[in-house]
Amino acid sequence: MQIDWQELAPLDFEKFCYHLLELNNFSNLKWHGKSGGDKGRDLTATKTECPLPSIEKHSSWVVQCKRYIATPPTKDEISSFLNSAREFKPDNVLLIISNTLSSNVKDWLESIKNEYRFNIYVWEEQNLVTQIVRYRDALSEYFPQNEDFARQVVFYEVHGGYTRIGCDEFQDVELLCNADSYEEAKRKASEFIRFIKERNIIFE
Repeated sequence: MQIDWQELAPLDFEKFCYHLLELNNFSNLKWHGKSGGDKGRDLTATKTECPLPSIEKHSSWVVQCKRYIATPPTKDEISSFLNSAREFKPDNVLLIISNTLSSNVKDWLESIKNEYRFNIYVWEEQNLVTQIVRYRDALSEYFPQNEDFARQVVFYEVHGGYTRIGCDEFQDVELLCNADSYEEAKRKASEFIRFIKERNIIFE
């Protein structure tokens, strides 16, 4: 799925990120960006996890949302956000960007993570696209010009001699691939699975 991030104004991108966290079961969400932000703190939230039955673990999050179109954030920009986040003493910080960090910046981020008392996470473009595919119905309102959200894929019955691919974990369904070898069948099956994950599926 191709996403044109220019469809979203910067504030709309923050709304999108808020909705995305909500869909991922974050709670106590607060949006600070509407009034111009609070030292890089666009969103704050709480995440509740249950490591064992009847035991809940609550963690605090500070989130910055940046819709980068041309280039991803630099080390200085990320460093400024991380240093500002110290003031709020979160358990975790999350940087959500509509671009992809360079390899150098990723290596740098890995090298400095022990300098902070909180965990550092980054959601890049591919992470966002995966989330959009997962929650396409809930998030389609943010991309009204994107035809992929309206596109439907129709499945129909087929017959013939094909290579059959099954799975021990799901024995009631098999994939039948028009292929001369198992390797070719695996490649086609992988392409097919990736295709249906990114589409709105109906059956006739």
